[in-house]
Amino acid sequence: MTAMHTANRIFIEAPLTRVYDLASRVEHWPNVLRHYRYVDVVDPAVAGDSRSRLVKMGATRSGIPVSWTSVQHLDRRKRYIRYRHVGGATLGMDVLWTLEPERMGVEVTIEHDLPSARWWLQPGPIAAFVGSFFVESIAGMTLAGIKRTAEAGR
Repeated sequence: MTAMHTANRIFIEAPLTRVYDLASRVEHWPNVLRHYRYVDVVDPAVAGDSRSRLVKMGATRSGIPVSWTSVQHLDRRKRYIRYRHVGGATLGMDVLWTLEPERMGVEVTIEHDLPSARWWLQPGPIAAFVGSFFVESIAGMTLAGIKRTAEAGR
């Protein structure tokens, strides 16, 4: 059973390759996304897979610091980026970025799914608060920053 599901979507008027590069190179996010405090690549090839890496990430939401550790899996050919949270309060969360080329740019969607593995994240008001206040908000700021940077051509 899923305790929380969120989806954020944005249209970016920029080439797919630029958007994918900005979205996948998380180690550069603190330079272009104001709400990211740090991103550290802990293991550049998880289990020898050059498309998967372990990353520690820290961001803020209204001045509140949040952090987590994820395995990032990249698939440029299928135009997606997947994260599996392996540390932090959102342990077990699955995050999927999909990038769909459109005539004048790229539609980017981020979906977050968190199973109800912990008592405090059973479906209900706490999960809804975490989903809307933290997850949707941070994902929205991330997409807005990627859009701003991609459309500026940086």
